[in-house]
Amino acid sequence: MVMEPPTNMNTFRNLRTSGKLALGFGGATLLTILIGLLALKSIGDLNTMSREFASIDIPVMAKLAESQKRMGDTRRMGTLVGLATNVEDARLHTEGYKEAMAEFERAFGELKEAAKAAPEVLEQTTATADAWDKAKATNLQLSEFASNGDHEEALKLMKGAAKENNIQSQKAMDDFAAWLAAEGKSDEAKAASLYVSSRNIVVLGMIVCFGLSTGFGLYISRFIGGYVSK
Repeated sequence: MVMEPPTNMNTFRNLRTSGKLALGFGGATLLTILIGLLALKSIGDLNTMSREFASIDIPVMAKLAESQKRMGDTRRMGTLVGLATNVEDARLHTEGYKEAMAEFERAFGELKEAAKAAPEVLEQTTATADAWDKAKATNLQLSEFASNGDHEEALKLMKGAAKENNIQSQKAMDDFAAWLAAEGKSDEAKAASLYVSSRNIVVLGMIVCFGLSTGFGLYISRFIGGYVSK
């Protein structure tokens, strides 16, 4: 029993030569366009991530580092205020203390401004802001006690509520930094994945185009050779 070729094969064989060529090259062109669009999408996504990193992540990380430094300065100045043994030293350190708090609030304000473009980052500043408000209240109270010469109350507050609130505000800041670092690593992994995906699509497109071009080139050569031999 002789097996007949499938109907679709018969249909292709029955096409005129121009139809075969049009179908073959048209299919190759469509496939090439599809692969190109996929590659462009991956490259576009990678470009978007790069712009976000440059315009959001880098400024936020820079402002966060400055805020951490300013918060550390505030804690050090608070210790000097609490340990001051006379009113003159206490008032002198209090001025520096208030300046350090103002510098922190300036840096933290710039951090929140830089984070406005990324709601998930801005949301992370809330816990730090709440913790800082508590620390600031006790810090100002400590300054008042020290400036008025109430050394015992100032020392008591420095070792108690002021210390605890400042530790909590520092912890909130450190947690924010850890979260941002984790997000940065996640974005880095996504960018690497997009790069590999784009590269693989481009390589696949080159292989497919080469294969199709070679196949149709051989087909045309056979057709021309057969026509010449006739």
